[in-house]
Amino acid sequence: MADFCNQCAKDIDFPEGDFLTDREPPDPGMGYPELCESCGFTFVDHQGNCVYAECTKKHGA
Repeated sequence: MADFCNQCAKDIDFPEGDFLTDREPPDPGMGYPELCESCGFTFVDHQGNCVYAECTKKHGA
């Protein structure tokens, strides 16, 4: 099954992304490493939002 960050999930009409977690929020400007099937290697916050400025879709820019 494909995994998507929240932004990519919205782009393809999924109800929400796959990286929602109960982990603690990361430090400001940081995130958890994940592999989104659409934007590639990225970092996401604890709510599954892509926060990586250099992802291929530029979500975190």
